[in-house]
Amino acid sequence: MPSSEVSHANAPHLDLAQRGAYPTRMRTASKQIASTLTVLVIAGCHARSQPPVAASASLTSAQEQACRGSSFDADDAPPVCLHHGAGETAPPAERLKVTLVSPPTVRSGYDAGLVVEMRNVSNEPLPLDVDDSCGTFDAVASNDKTTSFETDCFGMCAGGPEPHVLRVTLEPGGVVRKKVKFFAVETRIIMDPHDECVERTTGGLPPGNYDLHITLPWTDPVPEDPAVLRPRVLEAQLAVTP
Repeated sequence: MPSSEVSHANAPHLDLAQRGAYPTRMRTASKQIASTLTVLVIAGCHARSQPPVAASASLTSAQEQACRGSSFDADDAPPVCLHHGAGETAPPAERLKVTLVSPPTVRSGYDAGLVVEMRNVSNEPLPLDVDDSCGTFDAVASNDKTTSFETDCFGMCAGGPEPHVLRVTLEPGGVVRKKVKFFAVETRIIMDPHDECVERTTGGLPPGNYDLHITLPWTDPVPEDPAVLRPRVLEAQLAVTP
């Protein structure tokens, strides 16, 4: 395990009245027969209108089982565990240890193949929302000479209609793994002649050692001012080779 660590910078019902009255010839039948038929019809409708309790309970149990466990791949998650919005409470940093699965080394111009591992290091099950929306699990590498990403624009993120939040319960010692979006290139978002923001790759990231910052999908209060929240960040050292 590398020495990476997390920075705290922060069916509809049947209506008998709508089923139609009995035909006229039936109305001349004896009251006893009519009454008996009515009771049977009502009983039948009532039976059909009852919810399938056993099936519903089984489905709920299956959902809970699918979304609770010791190992999840956030990039290939069970669809039943995906949601459109994340909860407001971030997992306590002391209960969720975030590290990189392998040492961060990459060849200039190539995908680093970074994978983040989120582990429940507590003795209790840990509810966890992993939001894979725009801006999360993106990495930036920089040193005193250059940086992998710069921007002259803001508001580039846009959410899609598909659910993007993995909601699971991690057993003690359980992990969620997530790929990190990072290529060892220099990228810049600029304003083009039409006043539109476009992304440009200017070349490979020069070989050397870099500080790597990966934005996680949670925020933490700033110690000096708890009302202010900052993104939780995973920090590591990245080596770029020729």
